[in-house]
Amino acid sequence: MVRYATGVIEFASAILLLIPALPGLGALILIPTMIGAIFTHLFIVGGSPALPIGLLIAMTIVAWGRKERTLRLINRKMY
Repeated sequence: MVRYATGVIEFASAILLLIPALPGLGALILIPTMIGAIFTHLFIVGGSPALPIGLLIAMTIVAWGRKERTLRLINRKMY
């Protein structure tokens, strides 16, 4: 069940990354997912967590680069 939920989160986030106004939001959703993937590799599955670490770094860069636009989007939706 958790794998299905993770797959849906990753798929939805990938779609958000492709929409020009929403890549920051997609990256923000993927950051905790990648942190969970790193912990899963380290403590449950085994193997190298290099790919999730690389994706975490990439999503952090995207989220940081789009922070103003994402904050405007979030503030506009709240009020």
